[in-house]
Amino acid sequence: KGENIRYVSAPSEAVQLAAVRNDPMNIRYIENPTEKVQSVVLHADRDAAPFISSPTEEIKRLAMEMYGLRLENAAGKEAAAARTSETFGDSGKKAAEGVAKKPSAKQVKEAVEKLDSEIREINREYFQATYEAQYSDNAAERESEISAAGKNREKKLVKAYEKFNSAAVPERKECNVGKIVKELRKERVAVENMKAGEWHSLMKGKAVQPPLVSGASGAAGKGSALMLARTPAGYALKAAGTINQASRQANAEM
Repeated sequence: KGENIRYVSAPSEAVQLAAVRNDPMNIRYIENPTEKVQSVVLHADRDAAPFISSPTEEIKRLAMEMYGLRLENAAGKEAAAARTSETFGDSGKKAAEGVAKKPSAKQVKEAVEKLDSEIREINREYFQATYEAQYSDNAAERESEISAAGKNREKKLVKAYEKFNSAAVPERKECNVGKIVKELRKERVAVENMKAGEWHSLMKGKAVQPPLVSGASGAAGKGSALMLARTPAGYALKAAGTINQASRQANAEM
């Protein structure tokens, strides 16, 4: 198994690559990964990137460009804490208190299913409200009711996404969901038609092609690939196409 690399003293690059290709999170067991190994991890899993020990300047640059992620020497401390915890058991866990606990696969699956169900219910309520509003004899009143239904749907969607983040992606708890939803709307994304899996991928720093509103251009109703990036002003959307050729080449090597 790849995690057995933690028992290997000064593993070769080939051994390091085999371990991280088996599971990018195995990078936390490697004290001095080569730049190629660091690059493979960076492109494979955003969540594993903070565990890269002693990231090179090029890897730091790519992490910031791709994810808005700042890799500092603290990354080595997190990796060391993880190695200590895994190797020495409970006595070492105290050293890793600063490392965020990830929800289990089962918890994520349950959260995804719950969010999909909530989105369906929110849409049902919206369509019911707009359907009833159409029977109003007063045009101004009809428009007001339809507008209110839309605003209510938006609030409920934001709340549902916030609850999902708390359960499935706690590392994004500081993400302003309302702001991200507004940015998605500016990109003409039909937020109400996004699948929970798409939102989850977006929050995990992966590129997604969410559904567009009716009438928007895009192949098969899909828009440009978007990613979540961390900026000095907080999390924001960016076009996945801004990743440079070096990033794509590193992906090809994986």
